[in-house]
Amino acid sequence: YQKTAEENSDFSRFSALRMLVTTYLAQMKWADAVKTSQKILLDYSRSPYLDWPTAVAMIYSINTVSVSKLQDTTQPIAFYQMFIEKQPGHPLNHILKDVIISLNGLKSDENAEVKRSIAIK
Repeated sequence: YQKTAEENSDFSRFSALRMLVTTYLAQMKWADAVKTSQKILLDYSRSPYLDWPTAVAMIYSINTVSVSKLQDTTQPIAFYQMFIEKQPGHPLNHILKDVIISLNGLKSDENAEVKRSIAIK
């Protein structure tokens, strides 16, 4: 898939990148899966290949893997902020703003939990 993802054909590249994400997830290469998903969102944000359901599924996947496997909310937040900045007026931006708020809330909850566990000790 990696070789196909490097080809110039837009649809072939898009499809190969999506399959690469699936492969990375199966191999438990969480960071690679997130990075490739983000690349798809950014590179194909205005493409007819990235329809609404696919984009939302990719955002959900990025969030799920980042939070549950990588235990990191800062990286997806930074990506979504960069996306909004580079793609002003994009239809996904209002969803991404809500996602950022939610991820920041998780970060606050995690910090509160750490503080509570330190206080208990």
